[in-house]
Amino acid sequence: MANEGSLGKPLIALAALLLVAGTVLWWGHKVFAKAPPYMDKLMYGVYLQGNDIESKDAEDANTEEQCSKSCLQDSRCKAMSFVESQWGGGVCRLKDKVSARSSAWAAISAVKVFPR
Repeated sequence: MANEGSLGKPLIALAALLLVAGTVLWWGHKVFAKAPPYMDKLMYGVYLQGNDIESKDAEDANTEEQCSKSCLQDSRCKAMSFVESQWGGGVCRLKDKVSARSSAWAAISAVKVFPR
């Protein structure tokens, strides 16, 4: 016959495991949260064609850095192209898809990266 206390230790171990597992569900999302999106390196002389989205922030962007920041702040944005003007400033185009690349001497583009 089995010892009377033989079930005690496995039950205590099981209870401890369930307690730890329940606690991980409560705080685990804070510890293991995924990294926020970021903009990949700027690609000079590259324009991403089509797939433009309307954005007030993009309208106010006067540099490629401001255009990148506008893309980061817009959840719809997946990429951006900034076309420099010969008179200073330029036009920022946010993209909802990463599209075909073309060469354009006055364009600067970047793609938003979503870490896993």
